[in-house]
Amino acid sequence: MSGFFSEKNKLIFLFILAAVFGLTLSFIFSQKIDPTALFIDSQAYKTTALNIINHHVFSYNNTPPYEPSGFRAPGYPLWLALVYLVFGSFKPAIFLGIFVFALTAPLTYLIARELFDKRIAFLAGILFALEPWGAFLSGAIMSEQIFLPLFVLAVYLFIRYLKQNSHKFLYLSAGLLGISALIRPNALYIWPIFAIFIFFKRNGFLKSLKTAGLASLIFLFVIAPWLIRNKVVLDTWQITTVQGFSLFVDNFNTFQVHRGKFKSLDEGYEIAYKLTKGFDIMSKEGTEILLKEALSGIKEDSFGYIKLSIFSMPNFFTRNSYSSLGYYFGVREFKIQSQTFSLLKQRNFSAVWDKMRDFSAGEWILLLSGFFWPVIAILFLMGIFISLVKFKSNRLGILLIFGVVFYFVAITTLMIELARFRIQAQPFIFMFAAAGIFYFWDYLYKKICS
Repeated sequence: MSGFFSEKNKLIFLFILAAVFGLTLSFIFSQKIDPTALFIDSQAYKTTALNIINHHVFSYNNTPPYEPSGFRAPGYPLWLALVYLVFGSFKPAIFLGIFVFALTAPLTYLIARELFDKRIAFLAGILFALEPWGAFLSGAIMSEQIFLPLFVLAVYLFIRYLKQNSHKFLYLSAGLLGISALIRPNALYIWPIFAIFIFFKRNGFLKSLKTAGLASLIFLFVIAPWLIRNKVVLDTWQITTVQGFSLFVDNFNTFQVHRGKFKSLDEGYEIAYKLTKGFDIMSKEGTEILLKEALSGIKEDSFGYIKLSIFSMPNFFTRNSYSSLGYYFGVREFKIQSQTFSLLKQRNFSAVWDKMRDFSAGEWILLLSGFFWPVIAILFLMGIFISLVKFKSNRLGILLIFGVVFYFVAITTLMIELARFRIQAQPFIFMFAAAGIFYFWDYLYKKICS
C-alpha cells in the first residue's frame, strides 16, 4: 500500500481521478445535450476555428463577409482548428480537453507540496479533481480546457524559481503565462504581480531589475505577434476587444442595477445594443463605445463602484452553478437551492418543510451542494492564516498564490458567471481549504484525545 502512494503514483492517481470524473460527467450529460454546442461561447469558438481553416481569417462571423475580429483571444480557436484539421470533427476536442484539463489535478498537488505538505497537497488535488462544475466545463467546448493546466504550470514553475532561484524556471513561467494570456486574456495583467515578486528574492535591485526585464521581454515576445496583428488589422493594441464588452454588460450593468439606474440586467443588454447601433456589438468599434460609456458611468460614482465590488467579493467564493447541472440532468426542481434559501430568508419554515418532504434524490443532492462552497470559503480563510503561521519558510510562495486568487476575485467580482471564472482560482483555493481541513481535523483530534 505504501508503494501505491509513492509520489509518482499520487500524480498518476490524481490525473486518472480527474479524467475519469470528467469523462463520466461528459458521458452522462451527452445523453441529454450536445457538449460541442452547449454555450454561446462554444458556438463562437467553433465558428472562428472553421473560418481560420476555410477562409484563412480570424473571424466569428458565420456568414459572409468574414470580417477580421479581435473579440476572442486566438489560443483556443487555433487549438480547435488543429483538432478539426486532424480529426475532421470537433467531438475529439471534448475528450482531448478532458485529459488536458485533468493535468491540473497533479499540478495542484505539485504546487501544494512545494508550499505546504504532502497530505495537504494530496487532498487539494482530490478536491480539484472532483469539483463538479470544473469537471463539467472540461467536457464542453470552452477555453478552460487548455487554459487552466497551462496557467497552473506557469505558477508552479514560478514557485520553483522563488524556492530555487533558478532562472530557467522563471523564463519558462513567463513564456507559459504569455501563452495562457493568448487563451484567456485576463491572465495578461497578472504578469506585473509575478514581476514584483522577483524583487522579493533580494538578489539586489539592479540584478532583480535585469531579471524582471528579461522575463518581461519573454512574456511580451510570446504575445507580441497577436498584438501586432490587432494593430495592423484592427488598429488597436489590445490583446482582445472583449474588455469593453465585459466591463459594460457584466460589471457596469450589475452596478447600474444596484444603483437603480437599470431595472434589470436585461435592460442593460438592450441599452448596450442601442449604444452600439450601426456597429456589431462585439466589433472593435462597438466594444470601444461600451468601454467609454462604462468608464464614464463608473467615474460618476467611483466610490460606490468600489464599495459594491468589495462587498460583492464573498459571492466569488460562495456561488455555484450546480443548479445548471441539475437542469441539464433533468432534475424537475433544478432551482431548489434558490427557492429553499429564499423561503428560509422569509422565515417561512413550514413551506420549507413541506417542500423538503417531496424532495427527490436529485433535489436533495442539489440542495446540499449549495453548502459546499460556503464551507470551502470558511476553510479557505482558515487555511490562509494557518499556512502563513505554520509554513513560514514558504511564505513568499504562499503570498503569491494568495495574490493569484484575489487577482481573479478583483477582476470578476461583479461578473454574472462567477462559478465559471472561479475555476481559474480553484486549484489555489483548494490548497488553502485543504490546509484548513487538516488544521480543523488535528484540532478536533487533540481535543478528543486530551
